Amino acid sequence: SSYFESVTILGGSPQESLLQIEPLKLCVDTLKNYLDSTYSYLNPTSNWDVYVSTKIIEGAFFTYTFRFDEAKKVFFQLLERKDEIKPSDLALIYINTAHLYDERFLKNPEKSIEFAKTAFKLAKESNIKVYQFMSAGLISNQYKILGKYRESREFLQKQIDAKEAFYITNAEVKAKAQSLEYEVLQRYLQLQNEKHQMFILTASLGCLLLV
Repeated sequence: SSYFESVTILGGSPQESLLQIEPLKLCVDTLKNYLDSTYSYLNPTSNWDVYVSTKIIEGAFFTYTFRFDEAKKVFFQLLERKDEIKPSDLALIYINTAHLYDERFLKNPEKSIEFAKTAFKLAKESNIKVYQFMSAGLISNQYKILGKYRESREFLQKQIDAKEAFYITNAEVKAKAQSLEYEVLQRYLQLQNEKHQMFILTASLGCLLLV
């Protein structure tokens, strides 16, 4: 929110205001250099998934730097090849396209809902909780803007459900990680004990030889 507040306070066009804020300008320049360097060696044919991920970043970059036509071009060109894109990336493309039509940018809540609902469906089919959370939140916000509070509450609940499920999954992952960590520690202690026993045995044999 501070990003948009800063741009608004400075006045003028969003692009000009953005480049007046030194930390933001540095972020923009860094990301642009990253994209340029990536495209300089990336082969879309042999690295398709990496190419798609990079294009998603580029599209989001264009959105947040208020270059909406370029953002639309990136996202819609990807969607023309949606059958070649894995579901997790496809859901993220739809989420970012929904963001593009958010009230902060192109101000078209109906279109934002349309893309976000597709993202939510894909995320649910693929059981990607974090994308369910993101897309449901987008839908809820857009319905709120339209004054459709019943629908807004419905998707707010879906967002809450996705968040709870996501944190349960996260807890399970952390528990498993802790279990593995414990096993590694136990194995390390066992090896140290065996090493210590080997040292005692070697020392004992040495003493016997001396006798």
